[in-house]
Amino acid sequence: MPSFVVPALTPGKYVIRVKADWSSIDPCGNPNQSIVSNRGSFIDMTLESVYPTKLQLTETAPTLNVYGADSRIVIETTENKSIELFDTMGRLLKTCSCDGVSVLNFAQGMYIVRANEQVFKVVVK
Repeated sequence: MPSFVVPALTPGKYVIRVKADWSSIDPCGNPNQSIVSNRGSFIDMTLESVYPTKLQLTETAPTLNVYGADSRIVIETTENKSIELFDTMGRLLKTCSCDGVSVLNFAQGMYIVRANEQVFKVVVK
């Protein structure tokens, strides 16, 4: 299957014409046969380039992942976080600091985990 590479484009609209002629690779076609007689066609498309020509890299936000797994609460973070764990009645059960991966053993149930301003509902099975 033929392919082509679109060069770097400045933002704007571009028209693309694709010719499908089964009996000729000549862009003007076979003068002895019409494009319609060999079931060929022209396809016109519009390509709109909306991306900037220069990439601007931004720093990714720190990630935080909290989940329950086999009588444990797992906390994964890319920066130091102050952690508070509550039961469903709102009682504070534990406070700790996490930087990296922390695994905390807890009985089955539902817990609320607060890490700085983020709050998670975690089910431990």
